[in-house]
Amino acid sequence: MSDSLKFIVYGVLIGLVVLVTSWAFWLATTSCSFANSCIYNHLADKTSIPTLPAATLPAPKVGADAVAGAPKCHIEAVKLIGAWVTAGYDETKPFTFTDIKGATCTATFKDDVQPLFVTPNLWFNGSPACTTCHFSDVKKATKNMDLSSYAGIIAGSGRANGEPKGKDILGGGNWNQALLYQMLYAPNGQTTIGRPAMPFGRSAVQPPVPANGPVVSAGTPGGSAAAAQPTDASAVEVARPANAGDAGPAASLTGDPTSGAAIFAANCAVCHGQQGKGGIPNPGSDDGTVPTLNPIDPTLVNPDAKVFTYNLDLFLEHGSTPSGANPTLKMPAWGDSKKLLPKQIADVISYVIGLNPAAPAGGADGAVPTAAPAPTSSAPEIARPSNTGGAGLAVTLTGNVASGKQLFAANCAVCHGQQGKGGVPNPGSDDGTVPTLNPIDSTLVSKDSRVFIYNLDLFLEHGSTPSGSNPTLKMPAWGDEQKLLPQQIADLIAYVMSLNTP
Repeated sequence: MSDSLKFIVYGVLIGLVVLVTSWAFWLATTSCSFANSCIYNHLADKTSIPTLPAATLPAPKVGADAVAGAPKCHIEAVKLIGAWVTAGYDETKPFTFTDIKGATCTATFKDDVQPLFVTPNLWFNGSPACTTCHFSDVKKATKNMDLSSYAGIIAGSGRANGEPKGKDILGGGNWNQALLYQMLYAPNGQTTIGRPAMPFGRSAVQPPVPANGPVVSAGTPGGSAAAAQPTDASAVEVARPANAGDAGPAASLTGDPTSGAAIFAANCAVCHGQQGKGGIPNPGSDDGTVPTLNPIDPTLVNPDAKVFTYNLDLFLEHGSTPSGANPTLKMPAWGDSKKLLPKQIADVISYVIGLNPAAPAGGADGAVPTAAPAPTSSAPEIARPSNTGGAGLAVTLTGNVASGKQLFAANCAVCHGQQGKGGVPNPGSDDGTVPTLNPIDSTLVSKDSRVFIYNLDLFLEHGSTPSGSNPTLKMPAWGDEQKLLPQQIADLIAYVMSLNTP
């Protein structure tokens, strides 16, 4: 072999050795490790990831160290981000959260939330910072997303060409639906979309990190700086239900207080009294009675409609057991048990807020709806079906009178007569005939269409058996038995209402 050829061969071999050594050194000095874990097979970004400077923000204490640290509060990492998102994800405005000991705490994005994105070794020992892969150069960052700043988080993902806005990762304020939540929350090491949790390697950690992330020290004890109720917010703890859980989807909806009044009368008044004025005994509880909602516990009231909504939603979603040896009555978990739909819960919240006019009534978006007309104690009792149950989905839909007329002729006229004018015998019932719908029982009629709709829907959803020894004809449960679709029920309601319009 000639000297020139040997020189070329040796040069190539030496170059390969230098190249491999340099590549190994680069992997060892970044957070990617030799597994090159920054490039996740589901979120793969084919661009290179530059080495980032070390984070300068101090890492919050985690786990037992966090709980022991005072005067900080302590909360799971995912729940802290969720509290910030639910409160409106403002950059500078303080927000409140309930820590693991049930205390109300105040935090800010800069001091408490941002470190969760930029601090390495926080989620678990050896975890990279989120900004290792999601950095400010969005053209090169994984998923073209920047988590290093407030502006970057708000801008979202998928900004391949540096667009100012990409795909929202915060769920529009609905944390449980947010893409960020789906990537961070990881029961059994898998997120809600079936992928290993972020940051990388969490599912392989022993002992495993909880689904809501590690407990971190964050915030300070006391209510939000924005909360003017009560005067000394730092001295009074906001009431919370006995059952744990965060806000549900209802907190992001705009409630209708008029519909809420009807739902309250059907489901809540039995314990909280008419118009929430209480007076219902609760043997075995420390208070001896069910708490009033009119007026409500002052620690729940807040001039910020979002905070007021959040405070009420926790009780409606998850329920609560009053303190005491053996309370007879307990607050049902209306949301968790799916006894009420999110929109119905939002409506009830709006109604209860309206009963406490010291704060503005409204849904989570701050809208201030008209207060619901409250029945007086001297008003006649509104007719109700014998079968119990709340309003169905039909009350949220717009009915079509023409369609309802056809449905009525095919399904209802056999008992209620043509155009609802009655005259159909019902042996065994106290009345002797099926009630007319044209005109209908006057207690069901309301000038407020939403109340009228609710009153009719209860009969159509759940059916009713007339009073009497053995009535031949009974009202079918069109909704519960799925004999009619919600839209068909809404159409029937619209038609019956048209029969009773002056």
